[in-house]
Amino acid sequence: MEKLIYDNEICIGCKNCEMICSLIHLADSIGNASRMKNYPLIDGILFGSTFCQQCSPAPCQKQCEAEALTKDEKTGVVHLDKDKCQKCFLCIDACPFGGISIPAPEDFPIKCELCDGDPKCVKFCPTHALRYGEEEKQLTKRQKNMAMRLKKTYVPGVKQ
Repeated sequence: MEKLIYDNEICIGCKNCEMICSLIHLADSIGNASRMKNYPLIDGILFGSTFCQQCSPAPCQKQCEAEALTKDEKTGVVHLDKDKCQKCFLCIDACPFGGISIPAPEDFPIKCELCDGDPKCVKFCPTHALRYGEEEKQLTKRQKNMAMRLKKTYVPGVKQ
């Protein structure tokens, strides 16, 4: 299955990924509707990013009592059904990678669903720090480790 792959060693922190994601989803959301967040680790030198890793098994899905999160076994994408969501936000705490967020001023969780197999963030990444394809084990392991650290550092309400 194809995945979104992020290489922080070539990311320049331009935030094109956040901007295009937010623009695409603004019809569904108010404010910053980006399903991806980019953070400076060393200002202007090194950056990190958080987004849904489409886990298997998905901890967010397991935590969702309303069964609003379902995994497409063919594509591997974890989908959020707004009609079923009860806004308990347990999915946010359950995600070890900070891949689910609530854009202000809304009170509804959002997550990356890979733009139905054509992630727009990849097309707008000038350095190709974002790729969509087969999992690159070493790079994916590094991106997941970094995302877990970023969640603890930047996501409000997460216990340190």
